[in-house]
Amino acid sequence: MQDLKLKKVFLWSLALSLTFWVLGYAVSPDKPAFLLNKSWWYQVLWLPIHVFCAYLAVHVYKTAMHDCLRDSPTPTAKKIYLNYMLKKAIIATVIVIPFLISDGIEGYEMLID
Repeated sequence: MQDLKLKKVFLWSLALSLTFWVLGYAVSPDKPAFLLNKSWWYQVLWLPIHVFCAYLAVHVYKTAMHDCLRDSPTPTAKKIYLNYMLKKAIIATVIVIPFLISDGIEGYEMLID
């Protein structure tokens, strides 16, 4: 596990999350309401945790592919990437869609209020 860059991935994703929070605050028409909204506060850690877990999942998948294919010819990186994208990313997207819809509805209701 020496090739894992855990601190770097977590810190970059945390910086990205904080950037989104600052931009959200900057464009917010009602700053006190923005600061009172708990969903904006927990999102600051929610995104880095998701990015961190995705990074670990990709690493586990890459390690498993490497270990399983030792005796057979090594596939190209493009083939491994496409296999990952077509199977895993589509399944992950289908799982996340209800949560995206729920967040969109919540955001729309907050906008109307």
